[in-house]
Amino acid sequence: MAGVILLTAMLAGGFSLWLKRRREQKELDEARNDEPHKYE
Repeated sequence: MAGVILLTAMLAGGFSLWLKRRREQKELDEARNDEPHKYE
């Protein structure tokens, strides 16, 4: 039972961190949107 709780907490924490990184990356991309995208 503790494993299920731990797994859920890890998934929730990882997901929130991923969302935070994604939002920051989006803001960075918008801040320098005048540069050509090298990864396209």
